[in-house]
Amino acid sequence: MNTHQLFHSHTLANGLFIAIYDRTKPYFGDFYHVKIEIICYRDTLQATLKSTVMYSRILEKMGVASDDVENVKQKLVDDFNTNSLPYLSLKEFPPKMTELNIRKKQQIEKKYINSGC
Repeated sequence: MNTHQLFHSHTLANGLFIAIYDRTKPYFGDFYHVKIEIICYRDTLQATLKSTVMYSRILEKMGVASDDVENVKQKLVDDFNTNSLPYLSLKEFPPKMTELNIRKKQQIEKKYINSGC
């Protein structure tokens, strides 16, 4: 099983590109660690250049029997689509997330300046 397989991708109406990766791997015996990584980029060009990630989330479930792996993957993605995708699809989301990421980066840089490093 490929641990870095693109599971699904699409572009939202607000211009954000969502890439969903399957990072599932064997756990023990006939059980798997189902892990889905969702990465949101500003647009498809950013995704191909591996530039700044706007939003990232890991969805996972441990100890899934091999017969249920595909169903669990789909359930995790469906739950994300139901609960998080409407928020990510808002027209206001990209500018707010960009501003938040800039503030976080400034806080990190400020810590290093104050520490004398």
